[in-house]
Amino acid sequence: MREPNRCLAALLFALFITAIASAQEATFDVPDVVLDSVGFDISAGGFYEDADLELRINDDVVATTRGRRISAEGITVDERGTAAITVVSNGETVLEQSIPVIPGWGSLLAPLFAILLAFLTRSVIPSLFAGLWVGAWAVNGMTGSGAFTGFFETVAVLVVNAAIDPDRMAIMIFTLMIGGMVGVISRNGGMIGAVNTVIHHAHTSKRAQGIVACLGLGIFFDDYANMMIVGNATRPMTDKMRVSRDKLAYLVDSTAAPVSTVAVITIWIGFQLGLIDTAIADIPAITQSSYSLFLNSIPCSFYPFLAVFFVFLVALTGKDFGPLYWAERCARETGAVKRTDAIEVADKSVEEFAQKDGIPCRAVNAILPMITTVIAGLFISGEGETLTDIIGSADA
Repeated sequence: MREPNRCLAALLFALFITAIASAQEATFDVPDVVLDSVGFDISAGGFYEDADLELRINDDVVATTRGRRISAEGITVDERGTAAITVVSNGETVLEQSIPVIPGWGSLLAPLFAILLAFLTRSVIPSLFAGLWVGAWAVNGMTGSGAFTGFFETVAVLVVNAAIDPDRMAIMIFTLMIGGMVGVISRNGGMIGAVNTVIHHAHTSKRAQGIVACLGLGIFFDDYANMMIVGNATRPMTDKMRVSRDKLAYLVDSTAAPVSTVAVITIWIGFQLGLIDTAIADIPAITQSSYSLFLNSIPCSFYPFLAVFFVFLVALTGKDFGPLYWAERCARETGAVKRTDAIEVADKSVEEFAQKDGIPCRAVNAILPMITTVIAGLFISGEGETLTDIIGSADA
């Protein structure tokens, strides 16, 4: 009689272990935070095959089913605060989770705060950190304790997780290296030297405008540095040729920003690669790298190419429109390159791009670092885990 008893005990033990494992498999798939009156989806799975399931939100039944999984789509919660989500199986609560419910405008609070703070302080990194903090505060329900918790989540979770991701770290290093090179060739007089090399060829108004446009395309690593250097370096030349300050601003701005979004090596590319990485993260069918996708998207960048095309069209034909026409007409007839009601705004940050005292301004100071760091750097770090792999793939 002992053998059947042992078999029965083993069977009961196996059923017990199976029941525990089934209970442990039950999981929730719910958002971290929801907006009031905005639909969201909930699902839970890992239950028994014959379980009678109820999905409740704040004790209101929103879905019922029989089986291992239950879900509901387009659920809305009208009351702000906290929503209690529970799954009841055969009359007993088997899963329970609370999620914060915040107003709809709370989803815009983080980016708006970051942008406004960046404008007020002119400091991008602290403003982005503050925006992350506000976003973490919103995820924690926009409460007093949520602000305290959100700060430490920003430091210990959000920033750390972003930094340890290899792709994101590669983008950050890429941006720092390009920014460093811009600083080097600015401080060693290379950028100013490149500008001074060509501006003495401006003998007419149209030629002066064409030179400004060409310089805007030539200094493509950073749109901010482009505007600071080209705008300030060519201002005496355009003033002499009676080109209005309005026209100079148009020429500089409409070449600096567009070219920095399509040139293959700029500070902006790092930002764009980050956006592409986020977009393709949940698309398994896309196996290409983010940089490869960016390169393939360049022919479809219609705005940058059209913006640059119209810059040269307006500069070389002399056909101006709207307020720009009247500004140019006034500059030609009276020599007044800026309006009488214009406010002189001198950006002191241009000093960041000025060459050091005693350094000669030569174009070679910009060309040589670009060749040695950009071209050689792309080859060395292009493909493979080691330098041997890279050279081998290049030979192949």
